[in-house]
Amino acid sequence: MNKFDAGNNLILMAIIDAETRHPKPSDGPTKRFPIWNKPLVKVNTIYGHAFGYTHSYGLIGWWDNTGKHHR
Repeated sequence: MNKFDAGNNLILMAIIDAETRHPKPSDGPTKRFPIWNKPLVKVNTIYGHAFGYTHSYGLIGWWDNTGKHHR
């Protein structure tokens, strides 16, 4: 994430917000992938990039056809 890109701040805030709603806090802290090494993942019919994970939880993000970011 580029700290000079205002759009990336929204993505970072979305990641932090999602981490606070973690379904199993007993798994420990979320391990984040470096920005240059995010794996491409597929969930049902959606392709996106993995932002972080725990033993039982994964956080992915993707962009739809209109360019809106989802997580």
